[in-house]
Amino acid sequence: MRRLFLLLSCCLCLWALTSARVDVIVTDDGAKYRGKIVKETSRAVTIQTKVGKVKIGRDRITQIIRTEELREEFAAKFKRIKSDADRAYKVGKWAKREGLRKEARQAWERAVELDGYHEEARRALKHRKHEGRWYTRDDYRTKVLGLIRYQGKWIKPEDKGKIDQGFVRTKEGKWILAEGRKEPRPRRARPKPRSTPGGGATTGRKS
Repeated sequence: MRRLFLLLSCCLCLWALTSARVDVIVTDDGAKYRGKIVKETSRAVTIQTKVGKVKIGRDRITQIIRTEELREEFAAKFKRIKSDADRAYKVGKWAKREGLRKEARQAWERAVELDGYHEEARRALKHRKHEGRWYTRDDYRTKVLGLIRYQGKWIKPEDKGKIDQGFVRTKEGKWILAEGRKEPRPRRARPKPRSTPGGGATTGRKS
């Protein structure tokens, strides 16, 4: 178990490093390798990609683009957007292709600011359209589907009580007690109103 935990930790650290930094190696056949350059010699360059380490000979490499160079290029492209929503969308596509996910989202959000009905940018941001109006994913769930977020999941408001009692929903849509429970948790009782010196009643809450 400890070995598995250490292995997962290493994988997460590696993923964090490669996602935070993007280097690109372009070879003579037009291929592009994206990831983090971990070793360089006079004969070859080794890059850590999502699928593992790749060693590429210097004689095959036509260009090496570092992370900062990509971000500087993005900044220049973003500055030229001005009030052009289509250009903003294309800058976002370029950024995504180069592995700059955060910057891609920034460009698409700019496109939506300039044109609220820019369909391609909306879809790139995974927005949803309903009755002619665009919604973010969370707004669609709350305002259109009427869901609420509870314990990390999107559920119907009426299901919250069942979950609080220890029930879980099966794939067939039936409610059953969670594994290890013999009986439901008791529902929380509402506070009883108590009388006041003036003869009225109060629940004990401050107004």
